[in-house]
Amino acid sequence: MTFFTRSGEVLSQSKHSETHISSSGGSASTDRHGARVSGPTVSSDVVTKHEIWLKEEDGNEFSFTLINEDIPIREGQKISLIFCGLKDENDGYRSALVNHSSKKHWLFQNADSLIRLLDLGVKPSALELLITIPFILLTLYEILMFLVGSKGFGLITWSIYLVAFSIYAYYKIIPKSKDHLKDRKNLNKHLETLVQQEYQNYK
Repeated sequence: MTFFTRSGEVLSQSKHSETHISSSGGSASTDRHGARVSGPTVSSDVVTKHEIWLKEEDGNEFSFTLINEDIPIREGQKISLIFCGLKDENDGYRSALVNHSSKKHWLFQNADSLIRLLDLGVKPSALELLITIPFILLTLYEILMFLVGSKGFGLITWSIYLVAFSIYAYYKIIPKSKDHLKDRKNLNKHLETLVQQEYQNYK
């Protein structure tokens, strides 16, 4: 995971709204009383797009679009965009906007959304699946046998597997989950730190 920033002066901006209309349902049928028709359900969704053009210090100009974000920006103000990605500045998600002129900032992403977008969530290993799936199936089988009044694998067999799974979970699965929670907290703190650093850069 890498963070990078693009800063510049706002050259121009424009806002416009788009209304998307969709329909669902609706049917026609015939009975002994005649034809019956039920109309479809119509719904509308209004999307606000805010396009902003920036000019960086090297003269390069680029634009970006905010979707349904109510962020006050005007021409001449200096802003910074903080991106987060896995590779470089050509492959990142807009994570925060800092308006140096108004001394305000907005976070577009948090740790949870970045982990989801970058596909960095905790994934079970092959060994964890090999141990966990049979345990789940064995548990469901024992419950089923209990409900129908039949004898399953027996209390001793089930207890041995339960103890083995609990030991593995305690030393492997639980620590991994704790590390993941810790990484999420650190990532949120890092985002805030980057925002504060951008404020310092334009003092």
